[in-house]
Amino acid sequence: SQRIPTTPTKMPAATLEPNTGISAPQPEYYDSHKMYVPPQPQSPWPNITTQLKVLDLRGSQRLTDRGLLQLGGLNALEVAKLDNCHSIQGRGLLVLSNSERLHTLSLASCRRITDEAIVNISHLFSLTALTLDGCRCLTDRSLSAISDLFQLQKLDLSQCDM
Repeated sequence: SQRIPTTPTKMPAATLEPNTGISAPQPEYYDSHKMYVPPQPQSPWPNITTQLKVLDLRGSQRLTDRGLLQLGGLNALEVAKLDNCHSIQGRGLLVLSNSERLHTLSLASCRRITDEAIVNISHLFSLTALTLDGCRCLTDRSLSAISDLFQLQKLDLSQCDM
């Protein structure tokens, strides 16, 4: 059977209303795989990142998921090159969640990238090129996650230990 891509679903979470002590629902988001997607952090550089079209951080070996998440507001992003960023594991790619124009994503030789990272970008239906060569921690779960990326024209999985 063919899977139909879905958009994030709002699920209520409890928070306390001021001065009442009563819980009120707050929206939280879950992706199509029922995984929690936290709200995007506000960028400390909002004027820089909102119009950014190309992000090239290749070789930034000390760049972590936490650091990547500081770049919120990448709505205009079209190309992201994160090759050889050995400290990125997965959660940091949530920063790309609103990058609906992203057509090229390269994560070549990101040795610690996990299936979680691929699940986190699996809703980016505008992707036409995805490079994952040398990402040795990926499994068949990653393949399943990207199976709905129908616009893909280039997929590089060479030297992945799947």
